[in-house]
Amino acid sequence: MIRGFTYLFFLHFFILTSLLAQEGDVKKSIAVLGFKRFEFQSDFKLQEIMEVNQLSSQDEVYELYVNTILDEISIQKGELSLFRLSKTESDRLHKRIPVEYKTSPANYLGVDIRYLREMNRINTLLTNLSADYFLALTEYKINTIFITKIATEDGSKMLRWSTHQISYELYDKNGNVVAYGDRIELLPKDPKKGTANTMGVEISMVKDSFINIIDDIDKKINPKKRKKRKR
Repeated sequence: MIRGFTYLFFLHFFILTSLLAQEGDVKKSIAVLGFKRFEFQSDFKLQEIMEVNQLSSQDEVYELYVNTILDEISIQKGELSLFRLSKTESDRLHKRIPVEYKTSPANYLGVDIRYLREMNRINTLLTNLSADYFLALTEYKINTIFITKIATEDGSKMLRWSTHQISYELYDKNGNVVAYGDRIELLPKDPKKGTANTMGVEISMVKDSFINIIDDIDKKINPKKRKKRKR
């Protein structure tokens, strides 16, 4: 009798533990659309970025940045699982979804998704992709700054460097904005003797910071997690 009770107890405990573990492992899947060519803005000349990254043409600069970002964030991290849309799907949506400046709930650069809201296309799109959210990267900006450095042979004590920023908008299956990012900082690595001439625009100098995009989304769609971090 006792053995039977003990067996049932551990059986129920095992089932309950398994269910809770599965619930905790649920991923929120996000389909990602990269920013458009004309939304890649830089204080640096494309020629400079091209040469630092050893590219063949200025047109390759945009491709390098957008593809590296999409590759770096197409991962599973915590409760989020991101993946990039196919080139065919991306090209189609870029023609249908214009970028627009928004003033509510704040001032930021988002997208006009009226096309996706019509006939519930966004729900169909995400359902077909087995995704929960649609993420549109709306702008990438490279800014020029000057930082102090050790005097070099030319006598200069100021180094021309860069800061990077990205904006995004995140939608659910009903076409509602659930999060947005306005010029999220993506800082390149600190300059060293061998990398000072990269100006922080060489892709290897900044790509590690692209994970900040996922972290920013995570804290905005998981408010409970954000509260725990503050404690």
